[in-house]
Amino acid sequence: MRLFELWFGFSRPVGRRAYALSGFGLMAFKYAVEACAVWRHSGLFYSPRDFVNPLSGPKLEFSRRSQEAHVSAGWRAAGAIAVSLPFLWIALSMSIRRAVDAGRSPAWGVLILIPFANFGVMLYLSVLRGDPNAS
Repeated sequence: MRLFELWFGFSRPVGRRAYALSGFGLMAFKYAVEACAVWRHSGLFYSPRDFVNPLSGPKLEFSRRSQEAHVSAGWRAAGAIAVSLPFLWIALSMSIRRAVDAGRSPAWGVLILIPFANFGVMLYLSVLRGDPNAS
C-alpha cells in the first residue's frame, strides 16, 4: 500500500532514495516491456537509444495487403499510449512532490515532461537534499 501511495498519491513527500529507485527502476521496467512488445510484434530490436529518443525507433512497416494490418497498428498504438499513462502520472506526480520536498518550485517537477531534459531533471532531483522547511 505504501508503494501505491508513493506512486499515485498527491501529498506524500518523496525523498531522494525513493525518487531515484522508483524513477530509474520504472524506466528500466518500461523499456523492457516496450522492447519485448516491439520484438514480439515486429521482430525488430528496440534499443535503449530508441527508447530515450522519441524521434527514433524501429521503423515498423505493416502490410498493405489488408486493412486489418492498419487497424491492428492503430490498436497497438492505442495500447502503447494506455500503458504509458500510469508511468506518466508517476513521473509527474513524484517529480513535483520531490521538487517541493527539496524546497524547489513545483515547476521543476513539470520539466520531467520535456524529452531529453527529463533525464537531467531526474538526476538533479535525485541528488537534492530534502528541505526541512518545505511544506
